[in-house]
Parts: sequence; C-alpha cells; structure tokens
Amino acid sequence: MVRLGAGGLSAVRGGAARDVECVRVWRGGAMACAGRFLAEVTKQVLSDLEVSKYQLAEYRISIYGRKQSEWDQLASWFVNNCLFSDNAVWLIQVGDTDHLAAGFLLCHNISHGINLRKSPVLQYLYYLAQIGLAMSPLSNNSLFLDYHRNPFPIFFLRGFNVSLSTDDPLQIHLTKEPLVEEYSVAAKVWKLSSCDLCEIARNSVYQSGFTHAAKLHWLGDEYFKRGPLGNEIHKTNVPNIRISFRHEVSFDSCFFLVSPIVLLSISAVSNGAFLQTWVAEMQYLYGGGLLRKLSTNANFHGNRIQ
Repeated sequence: MVRLGAGGLSAVRGGAARDVECVRVWRGGAMACAGRFLAEVTKQVLSDLEVSKYQLAEYRISIYGRKQSEWDQLASWFVNNCLFSDNAVWLIQVGDTDHLAAGFLLCHNISHGINLRKSPVLQYLYYLAQIGLAMSPLSNNSLFLDYHRNPFPIFFLRGFNVSLSTDDPLQIHLTKEPLVEEYSVAAKVWKLSSCDLCEIARNSVYQSGFTHAAKLHWLGDEYFKRGPLGNEIHKTNVPNIRISFRHEVSFDSCFFLVSPIVLLSISAVSNGAFLQTWVAEMQYLYGGGLLRKLSTNANFHGNRIQ
C-alpha cells in the first residue's frame, strides 16, 4: 500500500493574525542562517521516509514573486543542503490563490483551491477538465476557513479530482504523521467511508509529480485511461462501480456541452471524416460509449452523414 501526499514543508505561509509573529520570527531565523534549520528538519523527515519502505511524499515550497532572486535562493538552499531523496518529489508553489483562471489554463493540478467555492463557473471548468485539487482542511481551519465550511466534501461528492494534503505541518499538526491526521479527521467529521478514502488516495497518486513508471507500479498498467479501464482494483482498492459512476457523469457532462456544436459543424460537410476524427479522439479520452450516443443524435453510415 502506497501512501502519498502533497505535504508542505514551508512554515512561512501564515494567514491569521495570531500567527504573524511566529511567521516573522521564522523568516528572520531562516534569513539569518540561510535556511539551515528548515533544511535540517527537512533532512530528518526525508530520512524517516527512506526508513519506511512504502512511505513517499510530494512537498510544496513557495515562491512569492517579490524579487527576481527568489528562484536562485531556493535552488541554492536545495543544492547546498543536499535535499534530494528517492522518496520525495518537490512542487513549487507560485503566486496567490486568486489566479484560478490562470491555473485552469496552465496547470495539471493546484494546491488548496478553496476559492473555487466563490466561482461556480470555474468550479464547472475544473470539474470537466479534472484538474487536481490538493486540499488541506486542517491548515485552512487554523488560518482562515472553519473546517465545517471547507468545500472539500462538496467537491468530492460532485466528482472533482480532489485529494487530501498537509500544509505547514510544523505549525499545524501535532504528530509525525500529519497526512494521517488529515485523513483521520476528515473521515470522522465528514463520515467518509473506506471506499471514499481509497478514492482520495488514488487521486493523490494520480495527480502527483512522480514519474509515469512509478504510477504504473502503484496504480496499474493502464492508470491513465478514463473510467474502469484505468482502475486496477487490486492496487487502488476502489470498486469499479465507483469509477464507472464518476466516469459516466463526467462523460455525460462533456457530451452535453460539445455534441450540439459538433453536430451543427458537421452538418455542412459532405462526408464524415471530421466526425470520425472527433469520435476517435473522444473515444481515446472517454472510452467506447460515444459512438453509441452519437448514433442516437445523427444517422451515421460509413463515411456520410444523412
């Protein structure tokens, strides 16, 4: 069993008044000793991961964009302190959480995403594109959003590609297993079933920055396919009926949006070459049910639309 999460090691991301002083002291100390303390803590965490054979992590660290030297400083901190481990990959967190529209255009997945609750249109776009959301309810609860108001359970029920992650564990969490805290609290407060937890963990691995080969090992040889064809239940522990339901709802939403446009576009052409290309692309993305659905909306015979 692989447990993976996008846990943030950066403890300089305060958001509440009560944490301002703590953040100021942390930043001052980090600047004074070139980040040595945080590097030593990070090394200890990486060492613990390497001792535990099946424990891996994807860590976030922030770039604020306040000066051009930030990238060089971060690279120097990483290289000078030898913070490489086969058990961890790194994610650079850039900018603020208001740039959700830019994230939709550019990102495979984003962190947090709680401001999506204010924009139903962007919510729907993120759902259709299945852009990953690595959410940290306990951190949000401590900084700026009450746990019971967190949109995670709503997003999960709607079929978003959501996972649980940690953020600022050195400030927020109480044990050496912050990701276990996130899962256990979420399971109790939101009454998540074992099937729910397995689906969330599967999403976590799927949206992570680990290599394609690693994901093949953890999720199965066809993990990249949509629907039950991409679910190897012996590795994910997620029932095919759950994956099929998610897939069918997502497919119907996409088909509802694109089929009228496509059918109007191809009505003016004399052959079905365009339709065949489109069908092939949609079948690759969503599976084999599209041709059957199309046949109920247009009389498709060979290469011609009648």
